[in-house]
Amino acid sequence: MNKEHAKAIKSLKISDLEKHPIWQYTLEAEDDDTAVRPIKRLPISNLTGKLVGALVRLANGNCVWGLVGNLDTKNPRMNGTFRDAFYRAKWAMVRPGALPRH
Repeated sequence: MNKEHAKAIKSLKISDLEKHPIWQYTLEAEDDDTAVRPIKRLPISNLTGKLVGALVRLANGNCVWGLVGNLDTKNPRMNGTFRDAFYRAKWAMVRPGALPRH
């Protein structure tokens, strides 16, 4: 994988998201990792095939960095659920009840 351009999603760091909040899925992955490359030109016209990193507030009130993928601004039914949250120094798949309440 070209380290300057593509990264495995699981290796994204908060500093990567602060520098480039929007990433596009790419086929430059090794070892079956899902890879993304940063979108450097903003604004963009749509979020299809892209991953967005942002601070999000969870239902339990905690604020964590999160990844949301494949958002469709024209058809909300096409939008998936929240993909991952950065919790305890690693990315974790988010599902109801996945993160503890503090």
